[in-house]
Parts: sequence; structure tokens; C-alpha cells
Amino acid sequence: MNTQTRPYPPSWVDRFIDWIASRPIPTWLTYLLIYFASTLSLHMAVWIDGVTPLWEIDSLWVFNGIWSVISLGFIHALERSAEKAVKRFAPLVPKKSAELEDLRYRMTTMPARAVLIMSVSFALFVILIVVFQRDFLYAGLRHPLSIVLGIGALSFSYSFAPVLLYQAGRLLKYVTDAYKLVDHVNVFHQQPLYSFSGLTMQASLFWIVMANLNFIQNALGGLSESEYVFNYVFSAILITLAFLTFLLPLLGIHRRLSDAKQDVLEENSIQIEAGQNKLYAAIAAEDYAKVNGLDGAIGSLYKVRDQLKSIPTWPWATGTLHSFLSAVFLPMVLWVLQTLASRYL
Repeated sequence: MNTQTRPYPPSWVDRFIDWIASRPIPTWLTYLLIYFASTLSLHMAVWIDGVTPLWEIDSLWVFNGIWSVISLGFIHALERSAEKAVKRFAPLVPKKSAELEDLRYRMTTMPARAVLIMSVSFALFVILIVVFQRDFLYAGLRHPLSIVLGIGALSFSYSFAPVLLYQAGRLLKYVTDAYKLVDHVNVFHQQPLYSFSGLTMQASLFWIVMANLNFIQNALGGLSESEYVFNYVFSAILITLAFLTFLLPLLGIHRRLSDAKQDVLEENSIQIEAGQNKLYAAIAAEDYAKVNGLDGAIGSLYKVRDQLKSIPTWPWATGTLHSFLSAVFLPMVLWVLQTLASRYL
């Protein structure tokens, strides 16, 4: 899409992601370097203030450094997944390439103004909190250089959080809009319909990761009983959001697939009824040669009905739901067991 036809210019976050992707080093290595830079900044702050002995690595800041890359990394992954999903979906709507191209741009690019307002506002909010309530970052924050390092790390990390939520919401809306472009749902040709299930699952993984980070925090210890309880309750809410994020955008096309399946089953039932009427007539006429032929035909129709009943109506490939449920429950169970073992055994 050229600059004259695009609905809005790309955000600074999209430009930053494009810059990361264009580096001569692997993308994962760039994110790892960002993580190390953030973790080092936080450690330098506590070293300068004497909160932590010089050169001592604190697991708390090693853990908190994750926030510098998690939101940005999810935005990057979601937009790249959206790009691939649209390409796989395109054969279903060959006559609506312009509408699909517009959706592709919106799914892979965020509006510049909205993202700038959100990220700057959130960064300023974090700055004000640290300036007026220094214990928000850590107890003992006092040196000007520590304040600058702490504010820099936190502002960079948390300014992406509202942008991620904004983009995830937009993507899920546009998945629904993309399915609306399909004029006719063919239950025998579903593969392109599976294109967006991977995207919605990936969006739901953010909530799952957040829930598991809560479990990690519990496992690290040092929390009060009420904080442990809050983390578990909050994690349950996050898991619920994961299910909603995965399923809701697919609900519309699921209903259309269910309706289309009922239509072909109804057609099959009509054929069976017609065959049975012919069979009764052949029996009454004692035309047993015709009876045998009709009996085989009706048997074939019943086999077809069994096959039609097995047609899936949720737009995902075999194993997708299993992968999603594994991502939800397996780490959660492991962290709960580990936490209980560490506290009571």
C-alpha cells in the first residue's frame, strides 16, 4: 500500500519494530540486548544508591527486566502473524483484494497519533509516580543518576503496555471484519478459514504469559499471604481473558460454519428421504433388482451423513485447541505445584 492510499501513517512503535527487523543481527538477539540494557540500568540504580552491594545480581531486577521486551515483543509477533494470516486467507476473497489489503495494513500497522498519545501519557504517568513517590521503584531511591536510570527503564518498559492492549484489541476486531468478507462458507474448503486461529491464540498467549509471571513471582517468595492470594485470583482472571481472546473473534465464523453444516446435512436428509420413498415403491412393485440398487444408494447416503457430522465447525486446524489448552494449564499446574512444594514441604 503506497503512502497516498494508506488510511494513516505508521506509529513510532511500528517504525521501531521495522528498525529492529532490519538489523543485520537476529531479531531475538536485539530483544535480548534490550533486556540486558534494561536489567543493567536497574542494577546500576540500586548499586549507586547502595541498596544492593556493587556487582551483586538481584533476582528481582533480573525478573523485572522482562517487562522491557515482553510488550514490544508481543506487538512485533502479533503484527508479523497477522501479515502471514492475511496471505493465507486471501484465496477466500479473490474479488475483495482492496478491502483485504486495507485490513492487512490496519492489522499490521497502528495509527501514529493514537500510539504516540498512549505511550507518552503512560511514560509521563510513570515519571510522575517515581518523582513524587520514589518507593514505587524501590525503597532507598535517592541519587539523581539512579532516578534517571530507573525512570528511563520503567518508562521504556511500561509505555508499550497500553499499546499492546490497544493493538491486540484492534487485531481481534479486524479478524471479525475479515471473516465478514467471505460471502459463502464452504464446509468442504475450510483451510483458509483456519488462518486467523493462530493469530487469536497468539494474542491469548499474552494473558497466559502474564499469569505465569505471577506464578513465577509467587515462586520467588517474599510476598505476604494476601499478595499470594491476589496473584492467584488475578491469574485466574488472566486465564479467563485468554479464553475470551482466543474464542470470541472466531465465534462469528463458527456460527456460519455451523449453519452451512446444517444446510448440507439437510440436503443429505432430503436425498435419504427421496431414496427411501423410491425404495418403498420398488418393494411394493416387487422390483427386487431396483431394491438392491436403492439399498446400496441409501447406505452410501448414510455414510455421507456420518462424514458430514464429523466436519468441524470451529475454524482451527487439528491440534490447535490442544496446543492452546496445554499452554494454559500445563505451566499453571507446574507453578502451583512448585509453589506449594516450596512453601509446605
